[in-house]
Amino acid sequence: MVFFPQLMSRYYLDTGVLVWNGNGTIGKEMIQKFFEELPSSEHVIGSLDSQPVLDSIVSSQLTCVIQVSGFVRFQDNVSKPFQQSFMITAEGDKWKIACDNFRLQESVEESKKHSSELI
Repeated sequence: MVFFPQLMSRYYLDTGVLVWNGNGTIGKEMIQKFFEELPSSEHVIGSLDSQPVLDSIVSSQLTCVIQVSGFVRFQDNVSKPFQQSFMITAEGDKWKIACDNFRLQESVEESKKHSSELI
C-alpha cells in the first residue's frame, strides 16, 4: 500500500485534533505538516472496531469512534505495538476525522525502565 502524507489533511476537519504519543496538534494544516515530517512506516492491523456515538452526546451529528490496534515499524526499526482511536463525523456526504489519538504501546518492563530514568 502506498501512503501519500501530502494528502492526509483532506481527511480531517478544519478544526481536527491529532494527539500522537501525548503530543497534540490542532487544525488540518498543522496535522498535514506533522504527517509530512514522520519517517516512513509500515502498519499491520491486528484488530479494528467501530461504534456509533450516542446522538445525545454529539447533538444528533452522525459520529463514530473507530479503534485500531496492531504493529508499526518506522524505517528500519523493530516493530512496536500501537493503539489508535479516531472520532469521525459526517460533513456533507463525506466522513472527516474530528479527533485522532495514536499511541505506541510499551511493555511493562519498558515502562518501568523509562519511569526510573525520569526519577
